[in-house]
Amino acid sequence: MKGLAPLIAGLVLGVVAGAAVGPLLLGERQSPALAPLAAPRSSSDPSASATSRSSSTDPASAAPATPAPVDATRVDAPATGAAPASVVDAAVEVVRSAPRPARRTGSGRIEGRIARLDGSGVEGVVVRGSLQPGEWGIGASRTGREPPRLEPLEDAVRRAVDSWYEQGSRRVETTTDRDGRYVLSDLASGRWRLEPWLDGFAIEASGALQPEVATDGTLDFVAMPVERLVVDVTLPDGSPPPRAALLVTSRSGTGNSESRQLWTPGCDLRFKPGSYDLRAALGEQPMGPAWPELLTSAPVEVRIAAGTAPAPIRLALRASPGVRGRVTFPPGARRNQGLVKIAPAPASGVPDLVALAQHHANDDVQWLQRDDYVFKDRAPGRYVVGVARSWNERILAHAVVEIADAMVVADLVVPPPDPAASLVVKLLDPDGALLDSAEFQWSVVRRNGGSSSSGAEAELKSNGNFWVAWSLVGDVDLLAPWPDDVTVQLIVNHSRYGRKAVDVAKGTRALQVRYSSPATLLAAIDGFVGSGYEARLSMTLESVGEDAAPSFSNQRSLGADGTQQFGPVESGRYRLTLRVQGDNAWERRVIANREVELAPGENRASIALPTLCDVVIAVPGGAGSISLQGGPGHENFYATLDGEGIAAFKAMPAGDYVAQLHGGDGMQMMQLRLPASGVVRFEPMVVNAMRVLLDHRDGKLAAMGFEDGDLLVGVDGVEFESSQQLQMAVMQVIGKKEAKFTVERGRRRVELAVDPRALMDPSKLGGRFEPASR
Repeated sequence: MKGLAPLIAGLVLGVVAGAAVGPLLLGERQSPALAPLAAPRSSSDPSASATSRSSSTDPASAAPATPAPVDATRVDAPATGAAPASVVDAAVEVVRSAPRPARRTGSGRIEGRIARLDGSGVEGVVVRGSLQPGEWGIGASRTGREPPRLEPLEDAVRRAVDSWYEQGSRRVETTTDRDGRYVLSDLASGRWRLEPWLDGFAIEASGALQPEVATDGTLDFVAMPVERLVVDVTLPDGSPPPRAALLVTSRSGTGNSESRQLWTPGCDLRFKPGSYDLRAALGEQPMGPAWPELLTSAPVEVRIAAGTAPAPIRLALRASPGVRGRVTFPPGARRNQGLVKIAPAPASGVPDLVALAQHHANDDVQWLQRDDYVFKDRAPGRYVVGVARSWNERILAHAVVEIADAMVVADLVVPPPDPAASLVVKLLDPDGALLDSAEFQWSVVRRNGGSSSSGAEAELKSNGNFWVAWSLVGDVDLLAPWPDDVTVQLIVNHSRYGRKAVDVAKGTRALQVRYSSPATLLAAIDGFVGSGYEARLSMTLESVGEDAAPSFSNQRSLGADGTQQFGPVESGRYRLTLRVQGDNAWERRVIANREVELAPGENRASIALPTLCDVVIAVPGGAGSISLQGGPGHENFYATLDGEGIAAFKAMPAGDYVAQLHGGDGMQMMQLRLPASGVVRFEPMVVNAMRVLLDHRDGKLAAMGFEDGDLLVGVDGVEFESSQQLQMAVMQVIGKKEAKFTVERGRRRVELAVDPRALMDPSKLGGRFEPASR
């Protein structure tokens, strides 16, 4: 019994205090056998414990199938004091009878070294290793099920004992030698988490984000001495609080990091050498500790030096000037997380709520984690605080407050949806039946270039209609009269039928959106296996055409065989694009693409992996950088010239490119066809034309009369003789409603009447211009 005392204290009292077990001890009878008081669960109950060992003679098994009526107004007080002696005695028997699994062993080992910053080893460090579970498991669904029965205390204790022994079977421990080396041996295969401990030292894994290593691996640690710091925290009246939050900002050359720890009078605080800012807080929700008001202290800078005891510091709590409050949304409203913003308000008059909606300073924006918000440590003055549904959304409710030397309370109440501020949308499936779930988004495209998008809040009404709130999209307020140069689309995304973009005309108050039968695509990469690029390839699928939704379709990840599943999407024309990762994780260059026509149902298509090559461009005596524009994706790729005037590009697909030198005099370009052998010497060409390259026939370039291969040689009667003249001529007509573009088409010249403003949006052109020489 004596050897089991620590285990009993940790298991029995911990189990009895648990929320799921407490109701079992509320004034009910207990037997020495720990008879469970809840009605037994059937074997089909998914919530039943897999480790249950309840006896068939359990008195609870005689409980009636239909439970007695429960008084819903009665609330039992939680159990207090120690567990009854009979419970403890029975728990001891459970612990004694529980099987003790042998430690998990194998032939593996993990070794490493723990050293100071100067490289000297640290002796006597306790290194504990724990074998991590191979999988974390998943829970059963609770949808549509009755509440589970409360777990009998006997089962809870047995489960806790099994878990305690199971965790123990996964642990090993050793100590470092004089040189700071350690070895953990006889280890089972898997990943191990290591925890080194030594009084007076902070020990961190060297070169690893997490102190985990696979069996037969090596993991070194760096040990840094710590110094004790005495911190006193006082309330405004000079007395110490029972506890407070201590916020520690660690300053380093790579940036600042903030941590939070609990402070109590006389607590033992230890810090590594370095520079810190410390401040204390009380009543900060939801972090705590709880206090009737919000109190904070001014930050105090502390420098910790190894081997030198730092001077004690005092953090005096004071009322924090700012604003706090609660946000109340309409009952039953489906909403996004919610966003609260604060900004200075004018001395008089109505604040600019559009400016507040577009205000994004980090310290002035808070996502609602619950229903309350707080902005603290504000300078005295007049402020406006408001709540929006999401980023860049209109302010739904606001308050103007005067902040002096204390916290001001301003609750915000969001009004119910206004039909006058919403678009009524009836969403139908291909058979005409109402759909009751979807995600909505607004898209605004300007005629002279540029586009913006914003999530749209939608509420489903009892008649099956969605009320989609008119959003603030960029600088366009959809509730106000729209500018003449914008096109507005409502984009609807349904999990089964895919993504659909619908043009919304001015003055529209109701809209019916009907899906067609969905399509899916199984795309394959020809030449994928064995290419050497397996881990660097990816595919995307996007709509093409004038009315295409400006977004990629939903997709799964690329499979090990080079296939990828897309959809569901609406049937129609799409572009399948193959990309390869460049020299960094963010660069994904297009190496091949093709158009596919997707019919309702399942579709298949393949795209060939092209030959990829490396190219080296030499610019004798050159400096700056080289860009390559072209290839299947008509993208720009950059490389910096080294000290010898060399720029290298890797994994480039074959095709025609234009190389441009940046950093020299004027516009210096040359045409380049890949693959090319050897080092390519940069030889600038005379740029006196722009070649027209069409991607498809339904873009604006084709509508203006341009044909693939046309050479633009003049504008408004001015013929280009140099790149500078070309640039000047184009800039002079860019704001006009109409200009005469002269093109060479084979052996003849053609004059085209063009609206230059339509050329400002590349996404609608259906092609592009590239520099050329004639």
